[in-house]
This record gives sequence, structure tokens and C-alpha cells, in this order.
Amino acid sequence: MKAEATRWFQAAFARQNTTFAFERPFQTGCGRTYRLAAAAIAVDDGMDAMTVHSGGCHCGNIRLRFSTELDPSKIEVRACQCSFCTRHGSRAVADPDGRLIISVKDVRRLKKYRFGLGTADYLICGECGVYTAAIAGEDDARAIVIINALDDRRWFSQEPIPVDYGAESKAQRQARRRLRWMPVEMRFSE
Repeated sequence: MKAEATRWFQAAFARQNTTFAFERPFQTGCGRTYRLAAAAIAVDDGMDAMTVHSGGCHCGNIRLRFSTELDPSKIEVRACQCSFCTRHGSRAVADPDGRLIISVKDVRRLKKYRFGLGTADYLICGECGVYTAAIAGEDDARAIVIINALDDRRWFSQEPIPVDYGAESKAQRQARRRLRWMPVEMRFSE
């Protein structure tokens, strides 16, 4: 295990513009503990170096890459109080200066759900049922990511702020999302 971790570190450090933003202890089955960089590493993919938080649905049909310069332990976590988000135990984050890439293997298993004002698509895997993200807008699409679907969700340690957007008009909702949500890119395998 230690040799494998060492090879992984050497390969990662050999990549240009790669640094490790966070570390966590890693314990092997035999009780040894190593300090390994977690799934989030800083990468340079066209923007300034950002930390990437990966995740997705349970079956792997939907994969997420949330890029941000924000420290996950300090980023504002929101808990929408609408009936949909409450039923899903949703905890959402967005970084207007970041980016979300959503990759879908089988588009037939991607479910988009709309309700209320019908201004956003709530993305749910039709196979395993995991709510992963919400997308609003068409030409300049913006998104939030559901941190429960991220592999390193425990790093987002801020107490969720309960938010209720029920009194917003359609125009107010769209304006808020343009300001507070992040750019998103959808990728499809098929």
C-alpha cells in the first residue's frame, strides 16, 4: 500500500501546476496510517489553479467535478427548505468563480425534474436515485452541486444555512441564480 501511495504521489507531483490543497490520514486494513492527499487536488484546466472535488451518483452514471479556489471548510452550505430539497436532505454549494462539470454515461438514465416556477432542472440518476445537482438557464447555464454527492463531502463542514426562496418571483429567482450559482458544462458519453 505504501509503495502504491508513493507512486501515486510521484506521478501527481510530476504533473505541471499540480499541488495538493488538503491532506487527510489514510488507514490501511492492517492498521497503518499514512497521510495522503485526498481526492481534491489543484489542477490547471484553463482557469487559475483550482481545487477539484469529484463525486457523482451511487451507480456511477453521473460524475461531478466541482472546481473552486474556496476552502471547503469555509464555503457557505445552503439547505433549501422546499419540499423537494427537504425530502432529499439536500446540502448545496456553488462558487460563482468556480465551475461544475457534469459527465453522464447513459443519458437515458439521467432524470431531469422540474417543479414550482419551472426555472431549474434537478438532476437525479434514474438508476440509483441520487440527486446530484441543479441547473438553471440555457445559454449561460448556472448550477449548484449537492455536496452529499461529492466524495469528500465531510470537508464541507459549515453548518447548512436554511434558505427559503418560496416568495421569489420568477425574475428574482433567475437573477439570484445568475449571481450565486456557478458556470456548468454537461458532457455525454453517448
